[in-house]
Amino acid sequence: MERDSSPHTLTAGVAAGTTRVVRQRLSDGSTKTYQYTTVKKHIELTFKTNSEKVQFEKKCEDIRIALGCKSLKDVLVKVIMNFSTCSTTTSHAQQPLNMPSTVDQVDGSSTLQTGQDDGTNNKALDAIHENFVGQCSSIVTLIDAVSSHCCTCVEPYSVQSWMHTGHVLSVEMKCLRKHSLKWSSSSTIVPDTKEFNVNHRMMLSYLASGMTFIQFERFSNFSRFGQLSDHFRKTSVGKFSAICENLRKQSVYGARAEESSLSTNGAISIMTDARHHCRKNSYHTDHIAIGLRTHKVLDIQHINRDDDICTQRHEAVGFDRMYQNLDESNLEVAVHVHDRNMTINKRLRDRKRAKNSNDRWHCTRPITAGVKKIGQGAQRNIGKTWHPELSDKGAALRNHVYWCIEHCNGNPQTLRNLIELCIPHFQNNHSICHETSSCKQPGYMIEMRILSDDAAIAMLQNFIRSLVVYKHAEDYVQGHDSYYVESFNNVCLIYLDKRIHYGNTMYKLRSDLAVLDWNEHVDRPYTSISLSARSKKGRRRVGTKVYRRKTYKFVQDIWNLYLEVWASLNVQPVQPQTVEETVADEETDQIESSDDDDILETVSDGLAIESNAMD
Repeated sequence: MERDSSPHTLTAGVAAGTTRVVRQRLSDGSTKTYQYTTVKKHIELTFKTNSEKVQFEKKCEDIRIALGCKSLKDVLVKVIMNFSTCSTTTSHAQQPLNMPSTVDQVDGSSTLQTGQDDGTNNKALDAIHENFVGQCSSIVTLIDAVSSHCCTCVEPYSVQSWMHTGHVLSVEMKCLRKHSLKWSSSSTIVPDTKEFNVNHRMMLSYLASGMTFIQFERFSNFSRFGQLSDHFRKTSVGKFSAICENLRKQSVYGARAEESSLSTNGAISIMTDARHHCRKNSYHTDHIAIGLRTHKVLDIQHINRDDDICTQRHEAVGFDRMYQNLDESNLEVAVHVHDRNMTINKRLRDRKRAKNSNDRWHCTRPITAGVKKIGQGAQRNIGKTWHPELSDKGAALRNHVYWCIEHCNGNPQTLRNLIELCIPHFQNNHSICHETSSCKQPGYMIEMRILSDDAAIAMLQNFIRSLVVYKHAEDYVQGHDSYYVESFNNVCLIYLDKRIHYGNTMYKLRSDLAVLDWNEHVDRPYTSISLSARSKKGRRRVGTKVYRRKTYKFVQDIWNLYLEVWASLNVQPVQPQTVEETVADEETDQIESSDDDDILETVSDGLAIESNAMD
């Protein structure tokens, strides 16, 4: 029997892919037609060498065994028919991934399906914390691992279990051919350890933002992306505290060198104040020293009631520690400005090495209220305790004292004489007023009530001579302010809430963060000045500066040093486990997770680890 070489006849069934007709010539010369219900396709492969052919056949056999097919034909049909082309040259319509709507989830549980009906996965998927925090690199790793699996196995992965490690999600997936994949949403700080990058970064963000723990706990609960355990927070706080203390010292030493370089003799000038953490009988106190030129923190001392049981003596303790530290650093203080603490005044007089200067704002603040007392009162006390001619002199007298401090040339007696010049001025007698005064200009008209009563003049004179700036003029002739210290105290409120009592370690950490924040951003550039009027500050004419955004470079410095600390640790690598051991251990971890550390799962470095188990 010989095969006919003429072309085969294609019927309608062939076109439909169900019938194939073949004609064969018999030995007697007759022709017989055969019909087949399948379509036949011949593929011819050529190889350059025989070894290349043997290698190809071996590879085909390995794929056939891996896919569980009976013949190579079944392998080709199964792989090719299940392959989805994703060529970049072919245009495809965008296919959005539609997630289940949250509105449909009345009970608030997760709707992710794992493809199993045994009921065990539903308990794991209905966890309270259904959200998580992840890294883009971990998502890319997961996509690559799943794509690689699709090239070698036609069975898709299904989620077997998931577990939260702090804010990190750990997932175990398997296919029907027992290929397993373990993935976590974050990498680890050190390879082969369980310290997830996201958890440590979230811990730093919680500290550097100034958020209290209860606020962070509520934020985590309401966001439903897991909690950081107490053990993890305590160990992390210890490392972050040491790093922040180191960076704070570097910042302070750099500020000292900068302040010293701006003076002719290398001495520094400082303004100091004590900040009590609580409003009454505070346990913690910070004694701060800020440079007069650079306005950066040059020294900070932490005092608590273990050092001195009396809170009112904490500023003196901080003063002594500060000067001991400066003396050890061979730094001389030229001018020391403070808010008139009598103990500090006495200690500065005893040292005799720094000029004592009290803040002028604190001495002028009581003037307006004091003049108000002698400018109004009961009708029966007119001329005795108050006088109506003094009712409008408060703001003018306060401005006059500021002007006198600036023009006294460091002479206490000159300061007193200049302050008393306001009395003839209020009497509309400008013969002895200063040459630069506006009352010396032609056509000047006084806008206040003129003093004419001798009782009013005597009351005003007695009030002026009772002022602290008049009696102790030598402490104010320098004319310095300490409002930068008050501004620093406001920055401290970002990190140290007065309503919260902190332990020593946490208090020092947050105090160091405040110093790093201040030294980086003080006197930063501003874009404009807002001159909007304010009802509570009607006399304000300076305006408000609109500063540029803060850079927070110190937060990245903390993180970089934190990574270096972990890299230097001698961390013992975790012993690898088999798939069966991992599954068995996860059940135990779920039971003990409430008492153990956050770092519990057997997922390494946020990488997808794939293992193949053959039938």
